[in-house]
Amino acid sequence: MRSNFQLNKWLIIAVLLVPLITTIATGCQFFNGAQSSNATFRSQTWKQATLDEKGNGPRCNMVEDLMKNHLRIGMSEDEVIEILGKPDFTLKQERTLGYALGRCGYSIDIDEFRLIFDATGKLQQFSQVQG
Repeated sequence: MRSNFQLNKWLIIAVLLVPLITTIATGCQFFNGAQSSNATFRSQTWKQATLDEKGNGPRCNMVEDLMKNHLRIGMSEDEVIEILGKPDFTLKQERTLGYALGRCGYSIDIDEFRLIFDATGKLQQFSQVQG
């Protein structure tokens, strides 16, 4: 009799835990997926991008492909501007060009993409900066 009680106890625990674990795992996949929705970089789409009233735009989804496949250290500022278009802002003292990405993932603020150039106008580094 006692072993039936223990078996039933473990069965009840399993019935309760399996849906809970499945829900947690699905939620983690949902949130991770929302932050890494990747799209192929398209220069024309990037150049024409605007943010909607909620601060969302297409650049967030393209930035990973842009960094991996289209930019390289040592490019001239002119080459970068040809690919990305006129920057949304510049930080002259830091030789930095910046582009608004929008709210990437579940960010509250607008993320930015920044490119830093050396004194000769060559690309030194680039990164996505969370707002």
